[in-house]
Amino acid sequence: DYNCEYIYILLIVGVISVLFAYLFNILTYYIKNLFNKYKDNFIVKYRGFLLFIIFGILAFFFINFMGNGLNSIGFIYGVSSLVVVALIFLFRFFMTLVYGLGKVSGGLVVPTLVIGGLIGYFTCLLLSKIGLFDLYYVSLYVVVSMCLFFSLIFKMPYTGAMLFVSTILYSNCNILD
Repeated sequence: DYNCEYIYILLIVGVISVLFAYLFNILTYYIKNLFNKYKDNFIVKYRGFLLFIIFGILAFFFINFMGNGLNSIGFIYGVSSLVVVALIFLFRFFMTLVYGLGKVSGGLVVPTLVIGGLIGYFTCLLLSKIGLFDLYYVSLYVVVSMCLFFSLIFKMPYTGAMLFVSTILYSNCNILD
């Protein structure tokens, strides 16, 4: 039941996901070098504790924006402001860079998937606002963006492809309906 006239959206979402994955990898390299250069600095040395305090305070006031996985993506579907989605994306993007390079990281898989989903949702919302796209199939493009961003960050294309296929086949949210 998928309308093939929106196939160009896959290309747009794909290109934007690739560009942000490239930016993420480049920034990871430079931030890691910066942390190594200033490893004796108090803020760099104890950034894990500082981030824990910052995230704890933010989670208390903005729990919907701080969640991971399905809750974050499900909440974002209710946001129709490009500015709010962009701010959430920028916050998640840079905070994932900073805490992902720490020694006490809780993992990058779910935050990376959420960032990919935010990229896909923002792209679809932008195209919708300018009249090029109907948000009916937004879930498909969010999943594509999530899997593509994940694959590029972790350099695991087969895992990303299987993640996409399993999400489409076993999803109970009927992405293509």
